[in-house]
Amino acid sequence: MITIKNLSVVYTTDEKTRQNKTVLADIGLSLSAGTVNIVIGPSGGGKSTLLKVIAGLIDHSAGTVKLGGADGCEPIIGFMPQSCGLLPWETIRENVELAAGLRLKKTGASAADCDNMKKQSLALMKQLGIDALAYCYPSEVSGGQQQRAALGRMFLLRPDILLMDEPFSALDELTRGEVRQLFAALCAGRRQDDCKPMTVLMVTHQVEEAVLLGEKIIVLDGKIKAVLDNPYRGQSENLCSQERAEFIVRLRRLLDREGGSTP
Repeated sequence: MITIKNLSVVYTTDEKTRQNKTVLADIGLSLSAGTVNIVIGPSGGGKSTLLKVIAGLIDHSAGTVKLGGADGCEPIIGFMPQSCGLLPWETIRENVELAAGLRLKKTGASAADCDNMKKQSLALMKQLGIDALAYCYPSEVSGGQQQRAALGRMFLLRPDILLMDEPFSALDELTRGEVRQLFAALCAGRRQDDCKPMTVLMVTHQVEEAVLLGEKIIVLDGKIKAVLDNPYRGQSENLCSQERAEFIVRLRRLLDREGGSTP
């Protein structure tokens, strides 16, 4: 669960004149555990900043951020950047197992735990269609295959909170569609197989992607313009009902800035 109250982020843009720029202002947000939530908004609207604040990568100027983990423990947070973040000197399998392996070492896991993690990683790589690439390096596989490995790493980590910053934006449209489907399938599988719910917060600049994946859609432009429940999640873009089309038009209007253009 993610609970944000009165959050503001202010940057100093000029040390001499002490000029400041407000990136986020008075953000209030409550996201239930186990849900998939999408943030959309124009460039410079603070979407990536919001993720980084939640991840603890940057400080906020005011307000509170509370993150709920399983059984009241400190939550495990996964962060998936736009660049995939694979280590070029590690194989695909090593990259997939990296975060989970570090976690097991930190907690002093047994040999049985490590063996179980390796079995899970192989099963996950097979589901993602990259099991044959286990011993290849990132530079030897396609961008879509790298993105699948990055997804595998995050899901093997089994985070309480998964933050994703435009994770599919560098992919061509065909590959993007395939990876979206894999992401949705992994989220569904996590809900069925794991008693620990995973809360997802993903940034995208594509309205159609937000409607396809998000249970809740947050429109952000420095401040929250709207938080909408999405009744059309999972519906194919090719099966566009009039109601779904009108919902997309509503989102595009919310994204409009005065004097700006619609994404």
